[in-house]
Amino acid sequence: MIVVLACGCFDPLHYGHLLHLEEAKKLGDWLVVAVTVDHMVNKGPGRPVFNQEQRAAMVRALRCVDDVAIVENGEEAIRIIKPDVFVKGIEYEGRLKEKALVESFGGRCVFTSGGPIFSSTRLLTGDYLAVFGAVSR
Repeated sequence: MIVVLACGCFDPLHYGHLLHLEEAKKLGDWLVVAVTVDHMVNKGPGRPVFNQEQRAAMVRALRCVDDVAIVENGEEAIRIIKPDVFVKGIEYEGRLKEKALVESFGGRCVFTSGGPIFSSTRLLTGDYLAVFGAVSR
């Protein structure tokens, strides 16, 4: 069984997250999504909008997700899950600090494109044209 791990805060969960997780699921047999605990979400004032249990419940409801864990950070998730594949969005390529840890367990890192890059922060700050304009491209 090939275990795939995706990690993030998913606050708020949006279409880009769905595309990313659907692509991640195609890379293996079992998709585990690690949701960052509230006190480790460093996205600015008023974040996270949804608490860790709410964010985990929304992610868990997605058909492509097999399991959800609430963790301090990606490194903790990798140490616990020891995934065969660790998936991040293409925007993290070249700056993934967890790469060596994943490889130390025999895993590999994959960067998904998932189409246009969406941003929860842009969505919440009212930069809707930047977010939704990407959909029409």
